[in-house]
Amino acid sequence: TFTQQRFGDTGPNDWFGFGDDYRALPGPLAAASEENAIKAGGIFSDGGYDADELEAFGEMISNRWGLEPRTLPPDFGLSASAGGRIPIGEVEIGALAGFVFSNGWSIDEGFQTLYSQGDEGLEEKRRTTFVETQNRIRLGSALALGGEWETGKITSTTLLMRSSTGTALIFDADDPTGSNDTSNVRIGWEEQQLLFEQVSAEIGFGEVQLAARYAGALAVRHEPDRRDYTYIDAEDGLVLSQRGSWSQILYTDLADTTHDVAVDLTVPIFGASVKGGGLRVVRHRESTTRRFGYQFQGSEGIDLGAPIEDVIVPENIGAEEDGDPGYLELEENTTSSDDYAADQQLVAGYLMGDIPWTERFKTLIGARVERSTQKVTTFELFDTNQTPVVADLTTTDLLPAATMTLGIGPAEETERMLVRFGYGRTLSRPEFRELSQVSFYDYRSGRLLFGNPDLERATIENLDLRWEWYPRDGESLSAGLFYKYFDQPIESVIAVSA
Repeated sequence: TFTQQRFGDTGPNDWFGFGDDYRALPGPLAAASEENAIKAGGIFSDGGYDADELEAFGEMISNRWGLEPRTLPPDFGLSASAGGRIPIGEVEIGALAGFVFSNGWSIDEGFQTLYSQGDEGLEEKRRTTFVETQNRIRLGSALALGGEWETGKITSTTLLMRSSTGTALIFDADDPTGSNDTSNVRIGWEEQQLLFEQVSAEIGFGEVQLAARYAGALAVRHEPDRRDYTYIDAEDGLVLSQRGSWSQILYTDLADTTHDVAVDLTVPIFGASVKGGGLRVVRHRESTTRRFGYQFQGSEGIDLGAPIEDVIVPENIGAEEDGDPGYLELEENTTSSDDYAADQQLVAGYLMGDIPWTERFKTLIGARVERSTQKVTTFELFDTNQTPVVADLTTTDLLPAATMTLGIGPAEETERMLVRFGYGRTLSRPEFRELSQVSFYDYRSGRLLFGNPDLERATIENLDLRWEWYPRDGESLSAGLFYKYFDQPIESVIAVSA
């Protein structure tokens, strides 16, 4: 608090977490790029734009490249909640509503050093230091409604949660040889929002209990106008890199919808409790990224050592009529691994029984059958002739589970000391992003991360043995052993480039 850090341009509604519109792709540019990538036209291409159009597009992008010193204010937050219950006849109605808001700042500093083997042992090869300043805004609300009567209840829960983060990241890499120093900047804004609704009901018919629920969720993520640029070592000091991929603007959008329906039925049979049910989950996701960069059509007459906000200016965008030897031209660099669409359908059923054989010995045994289909398609946004990369993972699995509990305490207090043994088979499915070839750069590790469309789901065998002792109410002592076996685990690996 009250320290001075370098931070990027902010919009009028950033303090409340709504900065997406301020950073949106300019309307005419967005409309033009819905059909064709922003590229120069040519005799060998079907689309593209002429020099005047590209100059106009390039001048539409706001000059928000620079970082300015800013004194960070104190964190701020507030919350409120209210609720109550009232009886209406034989039904008791309840409601609870809440709201929370916070706005805070953080500074993350660190470094990474890479070494190589030299004649005299390990030698420092590259040292990267980074300072990341973040402004995090959290906004959330909740509404719970319910009704309860003697034989059942019904509840509704609605959540709306927003998380917005403004970022200014500076990471500088020093080369001990003095020939490959770089200074990198990332300016970003990210908004995430989750709208969740669940309705559940429990109804008793004598000793038979019926439970049902529906849950729906809509999650969206917007990262508009992320700026990345790099200054590289030159004879006269650091200069702005002319490589298009090192100075770019990204617009990323993601939308994910989920529908989940489940039904459970519990029936007592001969002193035991038998429970069964099923569920169905349908999920869909779409993720798109647009990449833009300014390509140098020569640099004569442009001071590349100046701050970037003085380089990417209207007078340097587009060629002059008399043939300016150096100028910038906006170009779209969206790749074939930037966009993906994904679907998942899951159908499952289970049956379990809770059987008390004696006062001391009880078992809980059951099994679940799941059939899952995941399909992730990675595609190029504007090239309909390119064959997309499709990951299609369909599995049917039987997942048994059992727990045995033996009371070894005194006869009158068999629950005071217990021995439990459990077995279960579980699953680990790859996430959509792990099945897509969409890549992203992790500056902390210095690596480009991407998924693998050939991933399989992992199965996990779990064994558990525990001893538990409850000498008095509120006190416990336990010791346990567990064993897990993973088949086809999902792991991160390093792909060595050729």
